[in-house]
Amino acid sequence: MFQLPIISLLFTGCGKKPGSYAVKTTADAVSTSNESTANSTLEKADAMWSERGNKDRLSETLALYEEALSTDTQNKHILGRLVRGWYFMGDVHEYDKTAKMSAWDKAVSFGNTCLEQSESYSTGLAETSKKGEAIKNIEDTSFVPCIYWYASSLGKWAKLNGILQSLKHKSTFVGFMERVEQLNSEYFYGAPYRYWGAYYSVLPGFAGRDLDRSKENFDKSLEIAPEYLGTYLLLADNWARNSQNVEEFDQAVQYVLASTPSNLPADLLPENTAELEKAKKLWEARDSIFPSPPPAKDLMKQPPQAPAEEAPAEEAPAEEAPAEEAPTEAPAEEAPAKSE
Repeated sequence: MFQLPIISLLFTGCGKKPGSYAVKTTADAVSTSNESTANSTLEKADAMWSERGNKDRLSETLALYEEALSTDTQNKHILGRLVRGWYFMGDVHEYDKTAKMSAWDKAVSFGNTCLEQSESYSTGLAETSKKGEAIKNIEDTSFVPCIYWYASSLGKWAKLNGILQSLKHKSTFVGFMERVEQLNSEYFYGAPYRYWGAYYSVLPGFAGRDLDRSKENFDKSLEIAPEYLGTYLLLADNWARNSQNVEEFDQAVQYVLASTPSNLPADLLPENTAELEKAKKLWEARDSIFPSPPPAKDLMKQPPQAPAEEAPAEEAPAEEAPAEEAPTEAPAEEAPAKSE
């Protein structure tokens, strides 16, 4: 029987609500010179974004985006990068629970600021007090990055704080992700289906766990974007673990281990590099996830390989002018013109 004391133990949060970070959104009148400086700051941040795989560089990048936001408070590109960047910081670069929570708290805070730019969302939230309902009012697809990374960050934050927090925020997760699926179902390499794949596999049985539905969504995400390595690991660590399917686990994790991130889309290099490191740790945990597992079978599907470098074409030697063949017969000498 599900006892109340056990439930209370699952609640391990620190009492702080997600989204508590104070976002600076009040900008003074922007002069022409300040606007030029702001544009320069944003350009620098955008240029550094590809280096987010390095924690220090990501910290610098996020500081620049926040500085740019102070003079352009309604820029959804900046806000989207801040939400996603802080999500990545907590997911990849932080290991301490408090540091992870702080990163995801900032992501949720910037997500709130982003969504407040939508009048229809703000109106719906004021009327219902339910974010999962208010999000249905957003029609503008430019909000999709903020919606998706907000939901992902909130999910990470809640999971780290215990099952009760996850259940408490369930309506927000579901509402936000349904809206992303409706507005752009293929966003970020099939992200909505990847999310549902993990969601339906980690739900407690009493709350609606559905492993068949989980697998269907993972398969759909991989069909859309097989180049995103994170989907394979989520499938392995969630669906395969909970269904105790060691063969699928082995194939998914080994696929990531056999992958070379630089052979995949360049804009995914930081993410796929991070997933490769996660795969190594997950593979080490294989024997603890599956009791007495059989030896892993060979990988059936190989990841993309770097295209073979073509040997430089040999330059054809310059053609020599053909030697004039000596005529078989000497030409008849022309008779000298008669002098008159």
